[in-house]
Amino acid sequence: MFVNRDPILYLSSMLAIFLILPIHEWAHAYTAYLLGDHTAKWEGRLSINPMRHLSLWGSICLLCFGFGWAKPVPINPYNLTKVKDPKIGFAICSLAGPISNFLMAVILNIIFKILQYTNISGVFLSIIYHCVLINIYLMVFNLLPIPPLDGSRIWGLFLKEETYNKLLINEHKIIFIIYILLFTGVLSLPLNLLSNIVLWFINLITWFIK
Repeated sequence: MFVNRDPILYLSSMLAIFLILPIHEWAHAYTAYLLGDHTAKWEGRLSINPMRHLSLWGSICLLCFGFGWAKPVPINPYNLTKVKDPKIGFAICSLAGPISNFLMAVILNIIFKILQYTNISGVFLSIIYHCVLINIYLMVFNLLPIPPLDGSRIWGLFLKEETYNKLLINEHKIIFIIYILLFTGVLSLPLNLLSNIVLWFINLITWFIK
């Protein structure tokens, strides 16, 4: 990862901090609320107010290195009473975040394509396009089957209960390995490849706007 010194990337990162990440976390909280768990609501996380979700170090990393995070939304799987299996409920809540990123990427991509036919500033267009890429990158990254990322809750449906619980217990240790892989750029190639595939798909489904 390289230190981000491009003003456009800084502005895009600021939008990610104050809009994209809060919506991602709100999606987790709102889905949990719909399924019966009010934990996030009680802690004030059922909001898109960025102040409710921001992580100081996560925001600094996003501004400086191009990747970052917000505070995880607290979810108690055993309160998800509208789903029979708490594990399935947890997976649904986890999937809500990446889905929000995908939807934001689609909407921003449509806006980007439409605004290309106007006289709007190229800087503004670049910021929108980078926000599309940030959403895609966040979606792909969070879907990796590595605790404590959202993907681990989803792919955990296919693991034995004992293995799944061990991963949950040790996720605070695993996260440091993820940070090292991100800082060293080891994850860059697979993440970029997957992100390009998602971008291709988004352009495909928005074919009606050239």
